[in-house]
Amino acid sequence: MFEAIAQAQQKIILETFILFEDEVGKKLHAALLKAAQRGVKAEVLLDGYGSPISATRLSAN
Repeated sequence: MFEAIAQAQQKIILETFILFEDEVGKKLHAALLKAAQRGVKAEVLLDGYGSPISATRLSAN
């Protein structure tokens, strides 16, 4: 998944049931931010029940 994000050129669409602010979650967040800095549009769909991280927190960055 991280390689695909690194190679994305136009758009990333990510859907997940569980996303925590742990090592993997922070790595994913950093990868998506880096992609956005390259001009890649990122859309993330989080399950409101399974993920304690709010969409507001993600979109703030």
